[in-house]
Amino acid sequence: MSLIRETLPPFSSRTESDERTSSKEPQPSSGSGNPNMAAALPVSPEEIADTIIKRYFSSLFTDDNPVLPSIPSLPHNNNDNNYAPRSISDFDNLSLCKPVLDAEIELAVFQLGPCKPPGPDGFSGIFYQKHWPTIKPDICHGIREFFDGGAPLPKDLNKTNIVLVPKKKPGRFRPITLCNFAYKIVAKVLANRLEPLLQNIDSLSQSALVLGGQIQDNIIVAHEVFHYMKNKKKGPKGFMAIKLDLDKAFHRVRWCFLKSEMEKMGFCNTWIGWIMDCITSVEYNVVANGSQIASISPSRGLRHGDPLSPYLFLIVANGLSSMIAEVISRKTLSGLRIRNRGPKLSHLLVADDSLIFLEATVSNCHVIKEVLHFFGLASGETVNFRKSEIFFSPNTSPDLQNQILQEMGMSSMTDAAKYFGLPTHWTKSKQQVLAFVRDRILSETQGWKKCLLAEAGCEILIRSVAQGIPAYPMTCFKFSISLCKQLSSIINCFGCGEKDCGSKSHWCKWNSMASEKFQGGMGYRNFAYFNKALLGKQFWRMLKNPKSLWAQVLKASYFPTSNPMEAKRGASPSWVWSSLLEGRDLIKKGLVWKLGNGESINIWEDKWLFSNHQLITLGPRPTNNRPSLVKDLFCPNSKSWNLNLLHSLFPSHICSIITSTPITSTSQNDSFIGDHNPSGIYTVKSGYHLATTSSRHSGPPSSSFTTSVNTWKTIGTLPCHPRIRHFILRVLKNAIASKENLFKRKCSRSPLCPICHLEVETIEHTLFRCSWTHSIWSNCGLSFHDPIQSIVSAAKWFDDLVNPPSPLSKASLALIAQICWGIWRRRNDYIFSNLTPDPTSTLKAALTAEGDYLRAVYAQLNPRDTHALVDGNATLWQRPPLGFWKFHCGAAFNPSSKHAAFAVIARDPSGKVREINYGRINLGSALAAEAWTIRVACLMAGSLQIPQAMFETYCSRLVKFLSNDSASICLVRDSMLEDMKSLCNPFVVKFSWRDRKANQCANWVAKKCNRNRLPPPSLSPLRSEVCNLVQLELSCAMQ
Repeated sequence: MSLIRETLPPFSSRTESDERTSSKEPQPSSGSGNPNMAAALPVSPEEIADTIIKRYFSSLFTDDNPVLPSIPSLPHNNNDNNYAPRSISDFDNLSLCKPVLDAEIELAVFQLGPCKPPGPDGFSGIFYQKHWPTIKPDICHGIREFFDGGAPLPKDLNKTNIVLVPKKKPGRFRPITLCNFAYKIVAKVLANRLEPLLQNIDSLSQSALVLGGQIQDNIIVAHEVFHYMKNKKKGPKGFMAIKLDLDKAFHRVRWCFLKSEMEKMGFCNTWIGWIMDCITSVEYNVVANGSQIASISPSRGLRHGDPLSPYLFLIVANGLSSMIAEVISRKTLSGLRIRNRGPKLSHLLVADDSLIFLEATVSNCHVIKEVLHFFGLASGETVNFRKSEIFFSPNTSPDLQNQILQEMGMSSMTDAAKYFGLPTHWTKSKQQVLAFVRDRILSETQGWKKCLLAEAGCEILIRSVAQGIPAYPMTCFKFSISLCKQLSSIINCFGCGEKDCGSKSHWCKWNSMASEKFQGGMGYRNFAYFNKALLGKQFWRMLKNPKSLWAQVLKASYFPTSNPMEAKRGASPSWVWSSLLEGRDLIKKGLVWKLGNGESINIWEDKWLFSNHQLITLGPRPTNNRPSLVKDLFCPNSKSWNLNLLHSLFPSHICSIITSTPITSTSQNDSFIGDHNPSGIYTVKSGYHLATTSSRHSGPPSSSFTTSVNTWKTIGTLPCHPRIRHFILRVLKNAIASKENLFKRKCSRSPLCPICHLEVETIEHTLFRCSWTHSIWSNCGLSFHDPIQSIVSAAKWFDDLVNPPSPLSKASLALIAQICWGIWRRRNDYIFSNLTPDPTSTLKAALTAEGDYLRAVYAQLNPRDTHALVDGNATLWQRPPLGFWKFHCGAAFNPSSKHAAFAVIARDPSGKVREINYGRINLGSALAAEAWTIRVACLMAGSLQIPQAMFETYCSRLVKFLSNDSASICLVRDSMLEDMKSLCNPFVVKFSWRDRKANQCANWVAKKCNRNRLPPPSLSPLRSEVCNLVQLELSCAMQ
């Protein structure tokens, strides 16, 4: 306890002075006071520290009145459900309380962080994930007992450690909460079920935790409000923004209030029972210096580190949000509206960072203070008025400002104030406002010891830490070119081993290092392009979520009567809007239309027609009276192409491409998709690639050798240590400190080889032509087309080894890289340690190191990954679930003729073939053929009136999309996928992936049909080959 004794009395993490004033502890050294109390005090300083800490946390987690109080004077009585409307339906409760599946538990296990600190039981997430196949039955059985059997959570399972970690500042501690990983699995299962329903919980004002929402949404709204208030210098009405600071927000939540809010929102008793069991059965162990000093049974509070806590606190904050909305609807409180057509803004609530926007009047202060008071009495939350701040618009009189500040007990917001870590005030010098980003990167890089890091380790630190720091503010704000260059310079200096940007040799240009790895670079980010890509992602989200609060605010301010793609900058735009326009310029380069009803797409001017994923331009619009919209190319009152009209307007090859574009059977609207990647969805990665390729200028052809893209890709995937791959990359770029390179930089007196003193020490001489290396290459067991001693260019030699006509295997290339690394090390040992290089030991060490690396890599493979990739059951036919019919879907595509064939085989639950359907169609890709096949299967299921159907295909991307896997959605440029979803609505469906070997029947029929070897289905009986394949699949499945 020496550490605590040295740093007492303050120890809490955020409001130390508040806690000390609210609960002062008696001091043993005091000469006055109650003698009996002084005599009862502990003797040792360690026991004094234990007593103070235990009393502090006991008071923090103890609810003096665990019953929800009745407050008659509350403007929104707790017995009145109007301010907390029911938002959870009976159908939602059924989805929340459905039986828990093993797959659901497994998903929760691998969603949790494996390297987080363990709880009291000492088992971290990596233990559960690494040994999941072994412990899965026991874990799943225990969790199902809690959900299905009604058993309470064991006390030992829900024990939690509160560990006091010292801060940099003496006398300050940061308490971190460590839960058992087994409990986190239960909480994560509950959180995964609750998350999709959060969009019903005041999603406009609390968008950070809602599905699809981000913290940046609230930042953009807040920035627009501050921009409006900052520019409001005239007018009778002034406005204010109150930045609230909730004291210990999670720890003060009253359980009775949380339960009451869940009941009012419509959660069923089963769900409420699960939640309350998770939060009320907890027991805290306070740990400092590795030993337990207190044990506390709380009666209020939520835990940090619990996967459920953020979502439960959102329900608590929804109570305050509903209170504010209620008084605004009664016109007792007046909010703020940026434009007449925009939404009325009153508050943004996310955890303990909350903003309230009001008209600057004394009456509004009284009302909001009363609301906060009543909310605190009910929920247990306390507003820290000393840390809360108010920002006023310039047209608010100073007298009124002082009166409001005095009434609220808060201070005026300073220029250094931040909301979610980003500044709320800014000046004309944006570089000065964002100086904290530069300072943060500089402090991080200066704290690292470059001399103790390998080149590969330095690369990882730069890519994973230093270059990730600016990503958060870059999502909302455009960085100046000069600031981006400063950030790149700091990272470049660190990569070269400089301190405070001192003088050191830079072996590669920054532009070369910032290029992609398949272009021979290090994969470092160009901050200017990365900034544009992030802003493009934000603009893309606005296109796809026009009803979100932040999109409505921007629309009312800048494009009230148009769409975002046509919006202009405006007279006085905010920093955020000006930045988003930069992202729009990037998106426009790859934005295309997805065909729906054809009412919004111009035939001649818009991008909508593709062949082999290549855009087809139809040219300028004809001057005569020709159709202008795509819908004019449809047959009247029909969802098909008007072939006669097409042939009269376009050449035959264009007509073929248009007719191969499927038309949706539904009346969905045309929409934008991104041509940046095959998925049709804009991502930061695709945007960054688009920014780099569009800015790359093709210069005149060079006479020097250029390493191929395949060579760079091969180097990045060699089965050897990362530092060796990094070394080979530098060898091919001539970025090694050879005597020749040092002599050119005037860092060496002689360019001759220090070992043989016969030739200039180039990279080729060091690795291949020096006399002592000859025996290494002759005894390594590899054969080369040209003699090693004749190598003139290492880059060209390695390029010839990788590419045809005589490419080597990756194992051989990895051994070559390992030998080159060993030769370079022995050369350095000779120069710096005067150790004579030995060819035999060098070759032996290279072979041993390569073998050790391969054994270590294969020994660390995740068992879950290996059994997921190689699933024996995926190659065998399996019976469908009880009551389900199974539809086998197969497709074949000929890329040269664009002819595709589909085949669907319908089988009943016993495996007997009931119907076969196949045919040919013109489509643009194999993916479109697979999608068309599933569409036909959906129509067959509807015609057969099957209530439950299971569709099997070997196209995993379609399965992921149709199973609503938002993380891996795959959109083709037509609308067949949405078409299929609408066709599946009348009945219960399941989509599953199977290997081609488990789908041989449909695959065989599709191939035969594509070769015109089958008659029409109406004239063809079931062939004997199909029956034989069906019987073979059944027999294999029974074994």
